[in-house]
This record gives sequence, structure tokens and C-alpha cells, in this order.
Amino acid sequence: MDLTRRRFLTSSTGLLAAGGLAGLSAPLARAAERAAAGDWSDFQQRFNVDHELINLAGMLLAPHPAAVRAEIDRQREALDRNPPEHVDAERWNAEHAARRAAARYLGGRRADIALTESTTMGIALAYNGIRVEAAQELLTSEQDYYATHKALEYKQRRSGAALRTYPLYEDSADVREEALVARVVGEIRPETRLLALTWVHSLSGLKLPVARIGAEVAALNEGRAADERVLVCVDGVHALGVEDFHLEDLNCDFFFAGTHKWLFGPRGTGILWGHPRSQEALTPTIPTFTADGTWGGEMTPGGFKAFEHVWALPAAFELHTRLGKANVQARIHALNRRLKEGLADMAHVVLRTPMDEALSAGITCFDVNGMDAEDVVDHLRTRRIIASITPYATRHARLTPGLLNDEAHVDAALAALAELA
Repeated sequence: MDLTRRRFLTSSTGLLAAGGLAGLSAPLARAAERAAAGDWSDFQQRFNVDHELINLAGMLLAPHPAAVRAEIDRQREALDRNPPEHVDAERWNAEHAARRAAARYLGGRRADIALTESTTMGIALAYNGIRVEAAQELLTSEQDYYATHKALEYKQRRSGAALRTYPLYEDSADVREEALVARVVGEIRPETRLLALTWVHSLSGLKLPVARIGAEVAALNEGRAADERVLVCVDGVHALGVEDFHLEDLNCDFFFAGTHKWLFGPRGTGILWGHPRSQEALTPTIPTFTADGTWGGEMTPGGFKAFEHVWALPAAFELHTRLGKANVQARIHALNRRLKEGLADMAHVVLRTPMDEALSAGITCFDVNGMDAEDVVDHLRTRRIIASITPYATRHARLTPGLLNDEAHVDAALAALAELA
């Protein structure tokens, strides 16, 4: 989705008026401005990474940018000096600030956003909490994430509802948007209560057309009673910090994602969003300490946690706001397009990710003929290139160029893979 100039200026002005961008140091702010203008080199130097390595596995866990590190350090030092009084003075304002920052960035309301510690926690809170009758059904694809499958299995045991999976595709690289929408929506039955979707699949790099699927489901729901509506739930961890979107654009009921990957958020942080029309369908699992009278507060798990990380979350949202969602998406898509085109030209490589940018984002998966994925990744490591393997029954090699990479990094990976012919 293109970010209009008016929409960008409105969101940026709102942040500036609220003091939201004050947390960025002047050098990092200038680096972000240059990156937004197309020069990413200075921005990349603002991370304490090993520049002797080419990290093309950044989708797993992100390094902290300078602004996030500084805020974590500030909060940690204050907590070490006087834990009880600093928690008492800072906790609620800092937690609300994190939820407000997420809401501004995502185009939602603080009241509808809960703070979690990971995508997996968001998945568990959503699927455990959704009200499902024994006569109803939980639906997801065979290719969905391990945590999705397990959370739905646990829900099946507790609720007695049926759990059904379906094949999303035969060849992940050879899919069409219309066919994907028809495949997913065609699996919905009268008893289907929950539809679990992963927006960007870490198994294949496939990006689902979730907004179109959600719109089709909304049409089906028009004839259903409130407690029979199909609830569309989206795992968006590999879209958050990559794709240019607002939550309302997705036509979903619940959205969850870790913020410590593409967004460069503090490790051990995440969000859960619920559409106001659907919040009554979700019961809290973990008691909250955030008694602010909102759904997001009630859904935020209580307990004592790594407060310095939670409270530093606004810095990550602020950084991405300064970069501009449209600029971030264009940059990550361009690097992955360069990678996919290079891989497609190699006769000994089988690309597993769609070329179509409407169906792909920042994850590129592939196989090398005659080699296990582990051997491919090991070969790249000998060239000081960090890659990863899809941790599923079907294993592919995986490269995920992001904002800390450039064209030279992509070309180095392609050159190393060409050696395997």
C-alpha cells in the first residue's frame, strides 16, 4: 500500500507534537533522514554489529539501534539505583507511552493494543482466549507456523472444537493472488469460528493477501450471528517493520507480532491488537496489572518483567516513523527483488518465494540442487555470510535482506551461491 503524502505528514506531525521523536539522538535522526532520502549507509553504522560479517538472517532477532540501546541503558541504571521507587514513578506512564507509540505507528488506538513479550505469546493469548463452542471449528493451513499449530491444538483439547488444516499451495513460488484467496475462503464452513493466518510465511517467504481474504470473510460474516462470526487472526511478525499498512487496512479481528525483529524493537517485546467489534470474543489468559479500563490494558499480562526493554519500545516505533513506512517497504522489497532475480538466473537453484512483490516481502527461500539446506548455509558461512534454515519438516535455505544490508551484500551472497553450481 502506498503511503500518501497527506497520511505521512499527518502521522509524523502527530508524533512531533506529542514529543514522540525526541528520543532519537541528533546523529541517528540525521542518519534516518538520509536513509529516508535513499542513502542508508550512515544508518547502518548506527548499530553495534560485526561489520566483518554479512548478516542476511536479520529476520530472526534484530540488533538494537542506538536510540533503543540508550533508552534501555537509562532505564536499567535507574532501576539498579532504586528499583521500587523507579518502578512506582515510571511504570504506568512508560507502559502507556509504549502502547501509544504502537497505536500511532499502526493507525490504531492505545485502548485496543496490549503489550506482549513475543509473537508466540500473542498467538497463545489470542487462541487460548477466543470463545469457541465444541460444535465449532478452528481452521489454519498445513504450512502455518509451529506455534500456531500447537496453540490451536491446545485450544482444541480445552474446548472440544474441531481443528482442521488444509494445504495452502502446491508450489509456493508458483501461486496467484486470486487462487490463494479462493483457496483460503473456500475452506470456510458454517461451523468455522477461527481462521488463523500468517501474513508472511517464514517457511517460504510467501506473503498472503490478508486484506482481500479478510474482506471476503467479512462478506460471509454478514449472515452470521455474533457468536458464529469467523474471527480472522493474523500473525504479522514478518510484516511489521517491512510492509506499509494500517491495522484497519487488514480486515482482521486480531493481529499479533513480536517487535524485536524487523522493527528493531527491544528483545522480548511484542503487541496484540484487537478490533473493537471483536474484543468481547477474547477472554484474558494472564492476569493484568494494567487496570486502566481498556481492552488493551486488560489483555496486557501482568507480572514483573524486563521493564527497561518494554519501556524502550517507543524508540523503535519512532525510528521507523522517521524512516517512513513507504521508504522501508521499498528498500526491503528492492533488496529481495535483486536477490530473487539473481537466484532465478542460476540453473542449480530452485527459488521457493514468489517473484510477485504483492505475494512476497523480506524473506527469500530457495534450494540448491543436490545439497541439503544445512550445507548451503555452511558454505555461505565460510564466505562470512550469515543465512538461516527454515525450521520446518520441509527445510529450505533462507536469506532475508533488510535495512542493515545493501546491494553489495546481496551480490556477495549471489556470488557465493554461484560457486555451488
